[in-house]
This record gives sequence, structure tokens and C-alpha cells, in this order.
Amino acid sequence: MVHAMEELRTYREAARNRGVPEPVIDWWLKLARRQAGLHKHGGGPVVGHFGGNPSLPADVEWPVDHHCGKDEPIPFVASIDCGALPPGALDIAVPEDGCLLFFTDYDDFNAGDSRVIYVAEGTPTAERAALYPEDTYGRFPLHYVPHWKLPEDEAVPLSSFAPDSLFHQHHLGGLGWEVGCRLDTGEMTLGGYVTKVQDDPRRDESWVLLAETSVGEDTFGEPRGFAIIHWIIPQEDLAEKRFDRVEAVKAQVH
Repeated sequence: MVHAMEELRTYREAARNRGVPEPVIDWWLKLARRQAGLHKHGGGPVVGHFGGNPSLPADVEWPVDHHCGKDEPIPFVASIDCGALPPGALDIAVPEDGCLLFFTDYDDFNAGDSRVIYVAEGTPTAERAALYPEDTYGRFPLHYVPHWKLPEDEAVPLSSFAPDSLFHQHHLGGLGWEVGCRLDTGEMTLGGYVTKVQDDPRRDESWVLLAETSVGEDTFGEPRGFAIIHWIIPQEDLAEKRFDRVEAVKAQVH
């Protein structure tokens, strides 16, 4: 498995091979953001679980999708123990403790079918089974591995451009995808930049990527399509733990 610092060295070497000047490479690498890779297998510490049943407080209802009048429970996807993440693992304001519970309906790509629930540390909880057993995904641990994520072209704020960077930006943005695709970042990630397969789902620079999962046959253990799900949130709301402001954007990949 590629280690975090090796990732940056890989990007640097690839950029050099494309003829990008060293000062521009230095500028580009300063845009790298910390990302927590959550892997099904590996030797890193377990910081959560994918699938299974969530542990919810007694007064918290299972999230329901009201889109188009369906009123159906949203399948549980994963739980993350924020306190198990190493200090400095991310550069976004995730809680220092407590758990984040992620819910989404993989089969339905409507905007209203995803939720994130934050359960504060010390809150009494109990495991709760899904109303429909077929919506329960197989449970496995998520091992933390540190990663760096570099932006793609459109994710770079104009204010951050360095001299001569516009000329080389298409090389650098392309490398972010080309080299990044060779890295095993796990079944789920926290933080970093959006893996862009369509328009950037963030509304503007005040929004950040909270989590991302690439779901497909390997994740669910059964033949399905492949999709990337992005959970995004305004930075201010993340800092204040207003996870009701989280939005999910899904992109089908063929």
C-alpha cells in the first residue's frame, strides 16, 4: 500500500516527467489536503465499520426518505468513530470524539436520500436493525490509512494560482486523476478533495468534502453498478456539528 509521503513523491516525479517546472510543482503540492483512507483490509487502526446495523440513541429516529412521497427508511452505510482517528488526520473540523453515522440509498440517485447523524460521546445507544433486512449491507471494519489528495483542474481557487501555473494546470490536474487512480484509498474516505466524475458537487469554496465512498461489487459483495457518493457540508456548519446541513451528491460511473 502506498504511504502518504510516497504519494506526494509519486506526484512530484510524474510532474517532472511532464516537464512542469519545479517552482510550479512546489506550488501545486502545497494545495494537497489530508485525507483519511478507510480500508476494508490493512494493518491500520480500526476507526469504524461499513455496513451492519447502526447504534442509535433511543430518541433518534431512523432517517426516512420523504422524496417523492416514498417515506421509506434510508439504508445505513457506515459508522466512523471520530475519537479513533489520529490527531491531525484531517484538515477539516470533524468532531474530536463521538460517532458519525452515514445513511444513503445506493439504488436511488435522488438528492434527498442521504443523511449523516452525529452521536456525541457518552450518549446511550442501542443497536437498531433495519426495517427491511435486504437493505443491510455486510459488516466489515474500516482501517485508517493516511493519504494526501491533490485537486483536479476546476477545484483550484483562482486566488491560489502561482506564476506560470495556468500553462501547466492541465498537466497537474490530469496527474491528480491519473496518478490518484493507481492509489488504493479504500472503500471510503474522509476529507481531501472531491473525486470528480462530473461537475464539482460543492456549492462554492465555503463547502468541504466530509466523506466519499465508491460503492460497487467489491463493497457490497454482489453484482451492481458502480457509483461515487459525496457527502458535502459548509465549513461553518461542520465546525458547529450541524450535520443536518450535510448534502449528498451521487455520480454513476460506467
